[in-house]
Amino acid sequence: MRPNRRRSGGDGGARSCWVGWRRGREGVERKNRTVEGGESGRTPTNTLDRLFQALADPTRRAVLQRLGRGPASVTELASPFDMALPSFVRHLKVLEGSGLVRSEKEGRVRTYWVVPEGVAAAEDWLQSQRRIWEGRLDRLDRFAIELKERKGRE
Repeated sequence: MRPNRRRSGGDGGARSCWVGWRRGREGVERKNRTVEGGESGRTPTNTLDRLFQALADPTRRAVLQRLGRGPASVTELASPFDMALPSFVRHLKVLEGSGLVRSEKEGRVRTYWVVPEGVAAAEDWLQSQRRIWEGRLDRLDRFAIELKERKGRE
């Protein structure tokens, strides 16, 4: 059994995901959950989710590091990894789906390269989080200084 395997269906905008397995009287069956805004409704959150999901895997991060040196074919990218080519190609498709890389096929060779704009959404989100937390920490620092001054006066 493979719990939590995700699969998109042709359900017109809503995406059906496997969220696990359920045991019942009839045996084991899949539990499905519908997520609104499937492929057609790419919200900024959905874009960030795809980006961070792509970056969560060490194989994909290593591929991005390699592509940082320049474009490469699928064969070149797959050579350092001990996995079947179809499995490796799935990693490339996740990276391409997240907008981090693009590819072009010329003859029988597919070449991938990094898309610098692909990380722009993550950079923007991280900057906004940084501003929020810096503001919170500055307020906490001022509060701690006030408390220290009050205790000094007492």
